[in-house]
Amino acid sequence: MAEVTLMGFGDTLQKSRVFLRISGWFRNWRECLVGTWHRLRFSCHTVPANCVLLAEPNAFHGEILPGFVAYFQELGYEVTVLTRYANWTDNPFCRFAKPPRRYCLTISGMRSVLRSRKIHEFEYVLITSARSFLQEYRYFWRYLDFLKTIPSGKHGYGLIEHDLSRASYKNFWDEISDDAPAAIQLREHTFLLTSRTWRGHKIPMLNPHSFGDVKHIGSEGKRVFVTVGGLNGKSRDFQTLFDALSQLGRQDEFELWVVGRVKAEGFAEKCPANVHATGYLSFAEMYTLLEKADFLLALLDPEAQAIYRDGCTSGTRQLALGFQLIPVIHQAFAEPYGFSDENAILQKDNDLAAAFRTALDLSPEQLQHKRDALQAEARRVHDISLQNLKQRLG
Repeated sequence: MAEVTLMGFGDTLQKSRVFLRISGWFRNWRECLVGTWHRLRFSCHTVPANCVLLAEPNAFHGEILPGFVAYFQELGYEVTVLTRYANWTDNPFCRFAKPPRRYCLTISGMRSVLRSRKIHEFEYVLITSARSFLQEYRYFWRYLDFLKTIPSGKHGYGLIEHDLSRASYKNFWDEISDDAPAAIQLREHTFLLTSRTWRGHKIPMLNPHSFGDVKHIGSEGKRVFVTVGGLNGKSRDFQTLFDALSQLGRQDEFELWVVGRVKAEGFAEKCPANVHATGYLSFAEMYTLLEKADFLLALLDPEAQAIYRDGCTSGTRQLALGFQLIPVIHQAFAEPYGFSDENAILQKDNDLAAAFRTALDLSPEQLQHKRDALQAEARRVHDISLQNLKQRLG
C-alpha cells in the first residue's frame, strides 16, 4: 500500500481507507456538521406530491444542477436536491425565483439517504453524475456500484454521464456484454450533455443550460472576453493564449476576464494589463460577471483535450447557450456542440489571434446576428432535451 510521510514528525502512516476517512472528517468538518443536521432534517421530511429527487455525489458539477432543476420545474414537478457542502454553500440556484429544496450531505450521508425507503416516495430520481470521485473511500468509479443499489422513484431513475471517453473508462465500455447491468443502464437510463451513439444505440441528450433569471447585458465600450475554469498547464491551452495576445496587440479595444484559480507559471508577467484574473468566484458573482461579457473563450486544444469531442462536453457549451455568450472555440469542437460561423467564432489551428481579430472586427449588427442565432440554438437544445426527459418519465 502507498505510504504517506508526515513531514516534521518523520512518522510514516499507511494510507489506508481508515486514514483517508479520518483525515476527510478533519478536512471536511463543516460538511460533517451541516451534513449531520441535514440528514436528520431529511429523515423528518415529508415528500410532497409530484416531487423528483436530484443527487450530485461529487463536490463539483454544481453548475449543471440549475439546468436540470429547470427542466423538471417546467414539467410541473417539485424538486429536492442533495449536494455536497461545496455546492450547497455556493448555491448555484441563487437566480431561481423558486429554488428547489436542498440538503447538504456527506458521502456516507448521501449514500444512506439514497438507500432508504423514502426514495421510493419520489416520482423520479436523477443521479447527476454517473461516476463519482470519492477520495475518502478511495473510490473513482460508477456511483451505482458504490451505492450497491439502484435508487429508483415511482417512475424510475436516470443517470447523467459526463464522460464516456476511453481516456476515462479505458476499455470498460468496449468489453462489457450487451446484457451487463452497466450496458442496460447506459442504454435505458443514461443521459449525456451531448448525445452520441454507443453500439448503434443513441444515448439521448439532456443539456442543462438554464441558470435562472439571467440576462445578457453585454459590455459598454470595450469588447469583453471571458474564460471560465481558471488556467493551468494540464487542462487549459494557456500558452496558445499568451502567444495570441502577444501577436494581437489592440489592448485598448478589449478586456479578458479569467474566472477561476490560475496555476500557470509566469501568468502575471506574460499577460498584458487588459487581462484580469478574478480568482475563485461564487455562482452569484460569476453569473453577474458573465452577464456583462460578450465572448466566451473555450481554450480547448483538439489534441490535448480530445475527450471534449469524444464523449465529454465542455462547460463552454452550457455557459454559451445560457448566457448568450458568443463562443470562441476551435473548429474541431464546433459541430458536436451545435456551433458554426452563424453563432460562434471558430478558431483554426494555431490561429487564436485571428479569432480574436474576427471577434473585435464584428459590427454591432453582426454581433447581434450571432447572438440571435445562438439563442435559436439554445431553444433547439432545450426542446430536444425536454422531449428526451418526457420520454423517460413516461
